[in-house]
Amino acid sequence: MTSMSDLSAWRSLPRSLPEPSAPLWRRTELRLRNMAIFTAQRMNIEHGSCPHIQLQEEMIELRSRQLVLLLKEWEERTQSRL
Repeated sequence: MTSMSDLSAWRSLPRSLPEPSAPLWRRTELRLRNMAIFTAQRMNIEHGSCPHIQLQEEMIELRSRQLVLLLKEWEERTQSRL
């Protein structure tokens, strides 16, 4: 996954649509990725060089990855009980 702090890379990425039958963690991962692409495509380049905004973007990226990991672990535990 491309780092959110590299806005130039995000501007050229196409949006991905999750498969309705995909696991929740994968659908969430793709939705968060699409949100990051949407933001990067609309963000003024000047904002990308601001250390405060870069830090916020990095924090969002880390929390997004954490959420996806938690969902994946939860789904794996739930499936193993069935």
